[in-house]
Amino acid sequence: MGKSEKRTEGGFVRIKTLAQVRRLLATYIRDTAELNELLGQRTELKPHELDLAISIAIDEFNTMPPWIGEYVAIENFPSLTYLLRAAALEALRMAATWRARERLVYHDRGGESIDEHADKDRRYMDFVRFLKAEVTDMRDRIKEAYSISGGWGGVGSSYGMYYYSEQ
Repeated sequence: MGKSEKRTEGGFVRIKTLAQVRRLLATYIRDTAELNELLGQRTELKPHELDLAISIAIDEFNTMPPWIGEYVAIENFPSLTYLLRAAALEALRMAATWRARERLVYHDRGGESIDEHADKDRRYMDFVRFLKAEVTDMRDRIKEAYSISGGWGGVGSSYGMYYYSEQ
């Protein structure tokens, strides 16, 4: 555990920096140099691309309804699990876009073909679709809980207005 990470009650670690989330995201999507033998011990996504995926996930949480009354950042994000899954969704979407754009099939004289990316773009997008449904449901449940706990919304009554105006 690094100097800036502090254990809180129950053993949970409170996330404070983009670098911490980036490391966790790379681990979550298994994009670490030691695991990428086919990529020559390199990562598929660069740190600035992981940062973008995290930023998009936070922005999506803040801008998609229902509104929870405040913007959240890494320091006060309500769910690390949601943040990692939403950022993984964006990271895999970026990787699939690149793979689809850069796809090239080679044919030799003998009729053999080599697909540079071997349908990895489609496999990534299948996983993106699966993850999107999960992330959307999770986001809605988190925002619903925020709304309920914050007392947002409710049922109005003309009696209530009369009662408070008489006080």
